[in-house]
Amino acid sequence: MTLTAMLLVLSSWLISGPPDAMQAPAADVEGLWAYTELAPRGQKGMPLTGMFVFRDGLFVQQTINDGEPFEAQVGQGHCGTYRPKDGIVELTAEVQIALSPRRTPPLSLRHGVTHQITPELSGDSLTLTFGTGTIQKFKKIGPAKGRIYRLEGGMLALVDGHFLLVAAASDQDVVGGSGTFVKDGGTLILQAQRWYSATADGASNKRDTKIEATFDEQVLKLPGGPAMKVVR
Repeated sequence: MTLTAMLLVLSSWLISGPPDAMQAPAADVEGLWAYTELAPRGQKGMPLTGMFVFRDGLFVQQTINDGEPFEAQVGQGHCGTYRPKDGIVELTAEVQIALSPRRTPPLSLRHGVTHQITPELSGDSLTLTFGTGTIQKFKKIGPAKGRIYRLEGGMLALVDGHFLLVAAASDQDVVGGSGTFVKDGGTLILQAQRWYSATADGASNKRDTKIEATFDEQVLKLPGGPAMKVVR
């Protein structure tokens, strides 16, 4: 999928109004969810790997599309706040990333984008329908027990033994990943199913990779990357 197509998908998240569908209370979306499919309006669903977490009014989302060559696949990352509004859920993406390593430029970074969604639940399955018709489908992993930390330029979720990270240290320096984690004192070992990063020198995708970071709940330091402070 090209970066242009990905940006069209992202723009389709912007809503002119909620679709006609059975609406679920905002509280029903709380939890940690694994992606099963994303389908732009009128298009076939695309396979992708990643997660979406809602907890205490904060959300983090990170994915990379499945496909080959993996190094060229498009990644997404969003984080911000959510709230119920008139029977739907309104998201405000404080950071919104689309990354395609082989495009020029590879990175699209936006701030303060509002989306409105209609959630539908069926057992442990969740469907999120965005107002212009983009549909995202999930299976529940857990109740999102843990915490979402606000960072300078992004968020880090450590919930249910899983992590999601979306952060932009600058307009050219971004990182995003999701997978499992182990925390031992100030050491944070991230076993990332999917991971992307970009700097002024280029961008890359990784899968099934181990990142040994430090995190004392005040500062997150990634190897070779900037230190990101926790903000209250």
